Amino acid sequence: IVGLCGPVTPPFEMSNLERAIWAVESSCHPGGVRLMADKGYTAGPLCISKAAMLDSGVAGKWPDAVFDLETSVDVFRGFQARYNKPHRLPAGTSYNYAAALMWNGGPNALKALPGSRKYKRLQAYWAKVQKELAKLNWMIDRLMMFDILFFAFANSSCLCPRRAFATWL
Repeated sequence: IVGLCGPVTPPFEMSNLERAIWAVESSCHPGGVRLMADKGYTAGPLCISKAAMLDSGVAGKWPDAVFDLETSVDVFRGFQARYNKPHRLPAGTSYNYAAALMWNGGPNALKALPGSRKYKRLQAYWAKVQKELAKLNWMIDRLMMFDILFFAFANSSCLCPRRAFATWL
């Protein structure tokens, strides 16, 4: 889907959550070049720490391996597979919420005490992810509407777009 990240469209499937985190972490940096963040503690389009890469089980040498977007997404997925499990989540916690918080705050992020600096920082991060998810959902809705309108116009018998749309609506 083009839009959330401008003209950058990865050649592989990414979930909406992965796209939103990519947007928050690096403004959809396409990867392929050296990208360091957080004073050199994280690297790549998803801002991956050395610890997160090790926890993910993805082969490669940090930071060089994570400069590639697809490898970064594989690290994200491996990290989530290891830590984002139902028995580790408080009751009623969504997968996306847990994934975003653990990605930003580590495996024990959900244990941050309400009111603490870490908790406030994690909630601010989650708000950014939610904002990107909302943008993505808005774009998907618009693309679906475009497809419906295009189909209606393409299947109408008249050549007048106004009349075709008016009869369809």
